Amino acid sequence: MRPKPAPALSEAEQRLRAIISKAPVVLFAADANGIVTLCEGKALQKLGKVSGQSVGQSLFDMYRSYPAVIANVRRALAGEAFSSLDELTGLGLCFEIHWAPIRAENGIPAGTIAVAVDVSERTRDERAREEAETLYRSLVEQLAAVTYIAELGVEGEWLFVSPQIESLLGYSAREWRANGRGQLDRERTSRRPAHRTRRRSSCRWRKPVSRRVPNVSARWAVDMDQR
Repeated sequence: MRPKPAPALSEAEQRLRAIISKAPVVLFAADANGIVTLCEGKALQKLGKVSGQSVGQSLFDMYRSYPAVIANVRRALAGEAFSSLDELTGLGLCFEIHWAPIRAENGIPAGTIAVAVDVSERTRDERAREEAETLYRSLVEQLAAVTYIAELGVEGEWLFVSPQIESLLGYSAREWRANGRGQLDRERTSRRPAHRTRRRSSCRWRKPVSRRVPNVSARWAVDMDQR
């Protein structure tokens, strides 16, 4: 009797392999001792490897220079399911790894399977943005003017107000961010009475000078001489 041929890959398996081969990910698995049993994915190229090259090698040996990675491998082999952000500083790479346990029939952990997504570019962009924001804050806090960042619209949220707002209007930056629209309305209202009583004053009035606090509110200054 002739042996039956090995079954062809299912359609789902073929689709999975096609995705893995084109997406910036690595799909890998290891047994209870940390020995790699599966390793595929396009992101292997950035590690200088090809599919299957790491099979038979130990995760503990390959990543012994990265204590954080080793700690996550131990967690995964202990049967924990979690996600981690692991940075390979020597290679300038960063992976978001989603770990899941492999269990034997009796429920004992028998290994781990994981998907590592290459997020190196995203991580660099986030760090660059954080550095730019830090530089911006340090710059505007030295300017002799109020600088702010706010969402558009009347109900837009005040995202940032420089500390100079306190010396100018008497509100701390935190108070202004919490209720900037209300503070602005009060600032406008508090300046109306002086302008409305202009004709009742015994002073000789000159043309009011409109002096606008940059991007925040209108302040009126009246130049007057006593008769």
